Amino acid sequence: MRCLSVDSTSGKMSVSFSKDEDPRDIITDDKETKHITTIISIIDTILNRNKTDISQLDLFGVNLGPGDFTGTRIGITVIKMFSWLSGSRVFGFNALDVTASMLTCIQNRDKKGVFLIAPVLDVRNKELYYSFYRASGQPFSLERITGYKLCDHAVFPESIMATYEGLCLKDENLRAFEVILGGNGISNYPDIYKLLKHILDKNDISNTFSGEKKYSDSGDVDRLLRYFSGKGSKPIKDVYPVYVRDFQVFGK
Repeated sequence: MRCLSVDSTSGKMSVSFSKDEDPRDIITDDKETKHITTIISIIDTILNRNKTDISQLDLFGVNLGPGDFTGTRIGITVIKMFSWLSGSRVFGFNALDVTASMLTCIQNRDKKGVFLIAPVLDVRNKELYYSFYRASGQPFSLERITGYKLCDHAVFPESIMATYEGLCLKDENLRAFEVILGGNGISNYPDIYKLLKHILDKNDISNTFSGEKKYSDSGDVDRLLRYFSGKGSKPIKDVYPVYVRDFQVFGK
């Protein structure tokens, strides 16, 4: 099985290729304003390096955002075009799912067993976007166990603690798992994280901040693509960008 994945939500263009459950190649372009002119050439380069034609690809994966407005839309449009040309399936993933994939992979090097992942994204307007996942590294598994949450940064510690306590009311066993926090929402608001960490420590909730990577890349999309396609999940019928708030016409 050959897979091509794209992540352009952070302003950087990242394209990865995997074959038969084995990640083979990844290219990242840091030129934030050049997506429209570079994405096709990057895909062409990575396929040529791996001696693969578009028609031989079995699956496509893409980060749907929320994220960089222009970059996200370019990545989705190109992946949908290649999916249509090849007749192969495309899977789209919310940026929180992709960030959770990134954090699970990072923690896998140091932690065994099951843990909770809480990715947090800065979606501007002083708002934070987060969710909770049950995860393990070996073998990789990821299950979202809450909805996607949006709140003002000022009430984030209270909001995420209320969500955590609600989870534990449903399943008391979750209290035994360490909580791994990460994403640019944590990095961009260090004072708020300090307050949250104080609350977690005060309540004897084991926690770690994973700051090794601030943003996800296409390798994290590829990991989700291989995982969920292997579980027999159905691809999203309509792949569109994820927006956390209603689109408003300029001037309205």
